[in-house]
Amino acid sequence: MKLVMLTLAVDDNLQEEGFIVDWVKALAREVEELVVIALKVNPKVTLPTKVKVYEVPVTHKLGKLWFVFRTLNKEYYLGRIDGVFCHILETWGVIGGLWGRLNGVRSVYWYAGGIPIKLFSFLKVAFLMVEVIATCSEREKRRYRQWWGRQKKVVNLGHAIDIQSFQLIKNRGDEVFTIGYVARATRIKNIDGLIRAFGKLRIPRRLRLHLALARTNENTIYYRKLRELAKSIANERRKIMISTDLTYRQLPDYYRSLDLYVHPSLQTSIDKAALEAVSSGVPVLLSATAYGEVVDTFNQVVVSPFNIRQLARRIESVIQDYSSFVRYQRPLQQLVRNAYSLHTFMPRLVKLFS
Repeated sequence: MKLVMLTLAVDDNLQEEGFIVDWVKALAREVEELVVIALKVNPKVTLPTKVKVYEVPVTHKLGKLWFVFRTLNKEYYLGRIDGVFCHILETWGVIGGLWGRLNGVRSVYWYAGGIPIKLFSFLKVAFLMVEVIATCSEREKRRYRQWWGRQKKVVNLGHAIDIQSFQLIKNRGDEVFTIGYVARATRIKNIDGLIRAFGKLRIPRRLRLHLALARTNENTIYYRKLRELAKSIANERRKIMISTDLTYRQLPDYYRSLDLYVHPSLQTSIDKAALEAVSSGVPVLLSATAYGEVVDTFNQVVVSPFNIRQLARRIESVIQDYSSFVRYQRPLQQLVRNAYSLHTFMPRLVKLFS
């Protein structure tokens, strides 16, 4: 089978998109030939010989359309393409779906944005163009089905992490209790809510909040406000660190430095970083908007992200009875490692093209 993957980046020096390198390698194991077209490519990344990578040299949508169409036609001429895997970006759903329709090739669009769907949006065009919509949870699947009815095939593939990179670890036992969160610096991630909750903690011991943020050009104002808020709340016993230079390969060490991972996002979709934290053995508190159904048998780890005071009280209770909370989460860690492994995800994805 020959597949084409349209994606954001092939560069594990990036924090947010670095995981795509692992996705490419895992997908390559399931097919005879894999062609990857990405907006950004690090030429130093080592990939299997069966993988061919193209970097899109233009930024505007019409230029992307022309480049991708030309590349797809070239690859189709060299050997029939069996499917187009459109990954995350709405533009890829539109382009890959359109090319697939014109050439009788199946297109699958994996999307897990977890944001409100606007009536008139590029995302709607992407959903219209592709043959199959794949997403990360039953909740997202219901959302998309309500939008399209039964006119479109929508499947829950789940999410996927490389569990070999995020191994179970022993808890640190440091005298400074460290709380962490990995996210893009955008409002829907509710980073400011976590900082405010941290400021309301009434625990006598020394605490640290270490945020690993991926900055975006569109949210510089929000990022600046986060730094100002952190500065106003931090003190001698309440340290706040903001890192913006961590790479994907450095995240395992970051998780090892944490005593608790808090995911306060307002999004409805499953977050990759939270799964990585669980797989690494870090105790977690997860947003009810995304994980309420996914971990419904582990109700002690679910928290509402909308009530800052309630979030603070929940963090306090975890710190006060930390050993019990750690024991409670061990079955959850095994569940995540079994259900969200990259190596079981890819065979399910490839079946959608057969």
